[in-house]
Amino acid sequence: MAKSPSQIGIDDSWVDLQNPIGSLRARLRSYADPGYADFFRRTLPKESCEVFGVRVTAVRQTVKEAIKAGGEPFLNGLLFPTKKNSKLDFCEGRIAAAFLIGQLKISFDKRLDAITAFLPLVDSWCVCDSLCQSIKPKPFEKNDLWDYVGMCLTSKKTYDQRVGVVLMLKNFVDSIYIGEVLERVEDLAKRGIKEHTVSMGTAWLLCETFIKQPDATMRYLEQNSLDDATFNRALQKICESFRVDDATKREIREMKRVKNKS
Repeated sequence: MAKSPSQIGIDDSWVDLQNPIGSLRARLRSYADPGYADFFRRTLPKESCEVFGVRVTAVRQTVKEAIKAGGEPFLNGLLFPTKKNSKLDFCEGRIAAAFLIGQLKISFDKRLDAITAFLPLVDSWCVCDSLCQSIKPKPFEKNDLWDYVGMCLTSKKTYDQRVGVVLMLKNFVDSIYIGEVLERVEDLAKRGIKEHTVSMGTAWLLCETFIKQPDATMRYLEQNSLDDATFNRALQKICESFRVDDATKREIREMKRVKNKS
C-alpha cells in the first residue's frame, strides 16, 4: 500500500539538486497507488506520459519539500535537465513542476520563462489545468500575462491553446476583460477549434463567463462562429451549473444546435 503524506511527514532530505528528476521520481513513487493509477490513466489521452497513481495532496506536499530545499534550482533542473537520459516523463512529476512554477517566489518574467519551457511537457488536461490554476498574477502582472495568453492562443499546438483558454478562465473572467476574452474566443473559433481538449476548455470558459458576466456572454452565444460541438458543450456546462437558475437553463437549452437529418 502506498504511504500517505501524513505517514511520511514534511521531509526534504530526498531532494537532490544534482539530480532533480531522479529524486522527484523516487519520492513520488513512494506514494504510488496502482489502483488509483489505473483509474487516473483512463481519464488521460492514450499518448500521455507514465502515471504512478499519486494523489494531489501528496504531490502538493512534495512541492513544499522541494521549495524548502531550494525550489528555483530544483525547478530549473526539471525544465532543463543536464543529466544524460533524464526526462520529466511521468505525469505526477509534470504536475509537481506546474505547481512549482506558480508557487516559487520568483519574478514574473522568470515565471513566464518557466511556463514557456514547460509548455512542450503539457500533454493532458490535468497537467495543463494544474499549471493554469497555479498561476496567480498580482494586479500589475496581469497585462503581461494577458499578452502571454494571446501568444498561446495563436499557437498551432493543441495544449498551447488549451493553456491560453484556461489561463483566461482562471484570471480574466471579469468586467474589465470580458469583451477581450470573448473576442479571443471568437478569433479561436474562426480559425477552427479542431481538438477535443481545446473545445472542452472553451466550453468551460464560456460557462464561467456566462455565470460571472451573463449579459455579454449571452450576446456572444446569440451570434458567434463556434463549431456546433463546442457551442453545444458550452450550453451543456451552463445547464449543469448550480449557479444558474432553472428559468435561464430552459432558455439556454432552447439554443442548442441540432443537425439537420436531410
